Amino acid sequence: MRRLISAGLPYAPQLHPSPVKFAERGPVRVGDCIVFRGERDNGSEFPDSTGYECSANHIHIDDFVSQRNPSIMFEQAVALAAFLNQQLRAIAPNLAFRYIISLDSDGGCTFRFHTVRAGEEWDTNDLEGYKEEAIAVIESSDL
Repeated sequence: MRRLISAGLPYAPQLHPSPVKFAERGPVRVGDCIVFRGERDNGSEFPDSTGYECSANHIHIDDFVSQRNPSIMFEQAVALAAFLNQQLRAIAPNLAFRYIISLDSDGGCTFRFHTVRAGEEWDTNDLEGYKEEAIAVIESSDL
């Protein structure tokens, strides 16, 4: 993942049309959470708001990108983070967001985001502990 991060963050390519179309649904506030428009409000089923956001804001990048190339999927996930970061700043300018990108050994790539909250974390404390996938965490201030 370190190799992909150094290639992906300074330059995020044009986001493919399919993820743009998905992301254009736009984020909305649901209580103290920010989720993609159209997600049902089932936040009470989760132990905290961060868990709800990570579930509601979970996208399979490999569903939108035909090339099963980890570099391309990672670049598209970074481009999606940058695109969403602009939308999120517009509706919540005083909040910070965290974007989590995961590449698994089968060629899958997932993307999720959540609001940064004191005392809440989405299972990203030990990134080196993941054996079946590579995880990158990007803070909104880095985009």
